[in-house]
Amino acid sequence: VLALLAAVPLAWSSSAPLSALLCTTAGLLVCLAVFQPYDVATAVLAVALYRVASLGDRRRSLLVGAAASALVVSIVVVVSDSVAANAAIRLGVIIVALVVGDTVRSRRELREARDERDRRIAQEREQESLRRLADERLRVARELHDTVAHALVAINVSAGVAAHLRGNDEVLTEIMAVS
Repeated sequence: VLALLAAVPLAWSSSAPLSALLCTTAGLLVCLAVFQPYDVATAVLAVALYRVASLGDRRRSLLVGAAASALVVSIVVVVSDSVAANAAIRLGVIIVALVVGDTVRSRRELREARDERDRRIAQEREQESLRRLADERLRVARELHDTVAHALVAINVSAGVAAHLRGNDEVLTEIMAVS
């Protein structure tokens, strides 16, 4: 029951990994004082350290790993017969947990950065497409403006000539005869 209670804080390790690690470590120390669950204690501590490394940053992981290593070595020295073998195995488990957690965090950050880059590229492509569409609309509007302006100039010239020739019926008759 005591070992189970020591592992309960792991349920909150996603939202508060350091607090879960501290509570779990305190519970494991109590377990070690009452009975000797060395392997289970190391495994539970490794899970807590994994969560700290996977949800934190590298600097914090190194600091927590150094503190946890010192704690584990001191506990092994105090309670174990074969210090070197037990310490090496437990330190290896702790280091592996921290390395795996840090690797998971790094991969997740790389994936998030890649996804953000892909979103930014898609947004830039969309903006470029909208810019090209606006440029094409502007080109068509300019051409339409030029065409309408030319037609209006031609109408204006024709109207001016017609107004001028209105008073000269002879010239108008000659022009009609020629065409």
